Amino acid sequence: MRTVRSLVTRLLDGRRPADPDVRLDDIAFAAGLHLYALELRPDGTYRTLVSTELRAMFVGDSPDGLEDDVWYDDHIHPDDRARYDALFDADAVRSGGQFELSYRLVRDDGRVFEVVERARARRLPDGRVLLEGSVADVTEERAARARAAEVEERLQRLMEAVEEVVYTAEIDADGNPQMVFLGPGSHKLIGGALPFEEVWPTFRARTDPDDWAERDQYFTNIRSGRHASRVYRLHGLDGVTRWIWARAYPRPRGDGEPLTFDGVLSDISERHQVAEELRVARDEAQRRSRVDALTEVFNRAHFVEELTHELDRAAREGETPAVLMLDLDYFKRVNDTFLHAGGDIVLREVARRIAGAVRGYDTVARWGGEEFVVLLPTVRDDESLRRIAEHVRLAISVEPIPFGDDELAVTASAGAARAGIGRFTAESLVDAADRALYSAKRRGRDRLRLFGELTESDFLMEEPDAIRIAEAMSRSASVREGVSDLHCARVADLSARVAEHLSLGATAVLRCRLGGWLHDLGKVAIPDRILSKAGPLNDDEWAVMRTHAALGGEIVGRIPGLADAGPAVRHHHERYDGGGYPDGLLGDEIPIEARIVGAVDTWSAMTEERVYRTGLAREEALVELERSAGTQLDPDVVAALKAVLAAFPTPR
Repeated sequence: MRTVRSLVTRLLDGRRPADPDVRLDDIAFAAGLHLYALELRPDGTYRTLVSTELRAMFVGDSPDGLEDDVWYDDHIHPDDRARYDALFDADAVRSGGQFELSYRLVRDDGRVFEVVERARARRLPDGRVLLEGSVADVTEERAARARAAEVEERLQRLMEAVEEVVYTAEIDADGNPQMVFLGPGSHKLIGGALPFEEVWPTFRARTDPDDWAERDQYFTNIRSGRHASRVYRLHGLDGVTRWIWARAYPRPRGDGEPLTFDGVLSDISERHQVAEELRVARDEAQRRSRVDALTEVFNRAHFVEELTHELDRAAREGETPAVLMLDLDYFKRVNDTFLHAGGDIVLREVARRIAGAVRGYDTVARWGGEEFVVLLPTVRDDESLRRIAEHVRLAISVEPIPFGDDELAVTASAGAARAGIGRFTAESLVDAADRALYSAKRRGRDRLRLFGELTESDFLMEEPDAIRIAEAMSRSASVREGVSDLHCARVADLSARVAEHLSLGATAVLRCRLGGWLHDLGKVAIPDRILSKAGPLNDDEWAVMRTHAALGGEIVGRIPGLADAGPAVRHHHERYDGGGYPDGLLGDEIPIEARIVGAVDTWSAMTEERVYRTGLAREEALVELERSAGTQLDPDVVAALKAVLAAFPTPR
């Protein structure tokens, strides 16, 4: 096991997460990030919790078998290594806090690029430190900002060095300005030398007509004795159009004196051009941060931001947005046959076809790899969604993609979902569309599936192995207890529905489903005389029975793929007022998954028939559920459970 010193000076671990269902590499690759989470132990050792496998993206295709420290030893720029070591000093990390460092990496091919590494250290009560971090490639972004800064510096120099023409004018009795003094340099502005008396009329006559309204307001301000300023275009005698910045400063005047003002004229054409270049450079920097460099459609980060804003707007205005996800069929064959350069050609053309098929107000983005996603702001019903989504999907395969002297036929599978109950966050709506997409792929590809069309068999087919393991363990525990496994199945299903209603996201929903299946697993260690007792338990027997929550949490916490559900199992008998067991947690100290499983388990226990009592009728149980809100149960969870029960009524 490596030492902490080795850890904090190298940081990165190249192993994949233990859970095969976690698609962390895909998520990180799409966002251009390397993610890691490490546990630093008091004895100086550490353990990798999560690490993406993106070495090739950052440092090149290093040979297999190299140590994880290859990141540090071979690729951190020599000039940046001291700063890197200093920031991740072991004492600083162990004291807790947030860290950020920019440094350069050198790829195997010699290319140097910049990354930003951000890390957060959290000290745990038992002396361990949790270190979480990310590494992002910021080369293009920094380059765009550097270009913008260079243009801005040029603009500043020009503003300081610009030549100016000064003059003095009077307003005559008819209210018209007449020039009485003109300094040198006017020929540079007008594009030729003119007699004094012709300069003013020529300036007025050659001002661009589109700028006359500003000119009239300019002189209105002067006649009122106020400082005036304007920018206008002047078409010179030499055929050159220049941008002129005019400023006027009226003088105080006595009774009977004409209004006199001093003026300054500046040629700001180059400054205006540089300002325009600056605007373009800034727009380009902004665009690069939001656009996928390969396909020129938006990237994942921008899409999630737009989807979140659209869902907020739709919730206020009562509209229903939708998400369409598209995945190119058998794309690996394209890369294997035509290499990645050929795959890039296909991706660019597919992005162009999708963008050409959507409505003007829809948003197209590359989700990652060969996946694209479309935000459809307003969709009336599933039939409209099907029509729009199928039109976009078929646009991809309407004709083969030209490929040198050959052609390549490309098809796509698609999944789409409209916002609705439990699907009014960006994460939940994208998850629903993704589930519909994978249903289409399982059914043979080259087709569209809507989330609203999915059946129970679709959901069973997509269940991860963790659910199947949890079901098997729960059934074994039920046989040991001598009861039906329907109770755990019911708690698992209702817990997942409540989590969806609370918009907790797919990961939390899975933890609730697992916790529902496994919440009674610890009863396998309870003696038969207590577990199978027909009547009520005495105090000593209850003391033994209460150990099942902690035992179950310990068992689950040791099983890969199920460990995340351990807190839900351990704490599902905690009370919201702090009077529960095994740890006496209070309110929000109780993990949300445990609060949900605990509320659903309470509901099921009240309504199910037991050997020693009859279950409550539905309405009686609802009254008891409401009475427990704020004492035994979380009020928000109770409200969500009642809403789910109203939408999905149960027999009792």
